[in-house]
Amino acid sequence: MRNALEDGSLGDEIGSSEKAETIAKLVHKLAGTASIFGEPELGDQAAALEHALRMSLPGDVCEALAFELLSVADDPSGSAIYSSG
Repeated sequence: MRNALEDGSLGDEIGSSEKAETIAKLVHKLAGTASIFGEPELGDQAAALEHALRMSLPGDVCEALAFELLSVADDPSGSAIYSSG
């Protein structure tokens, strides 16, 4: 997904492309895995991106959702995995 953001292909009118389907499958798995490991915000963001991709929402919407997902994933302070308690 980072590559798609970096090369701009996620921001393009991604529509029902093969890349959109690949990313949708990936974030679907992430959403399920996040819920298993007690990461609801990560799961919610992944599910939102999956739905946007499957509904063929405009590329700029998918790109914004992908950036939000990555910001949640990259934030160790919000993750139970990194907490000391």
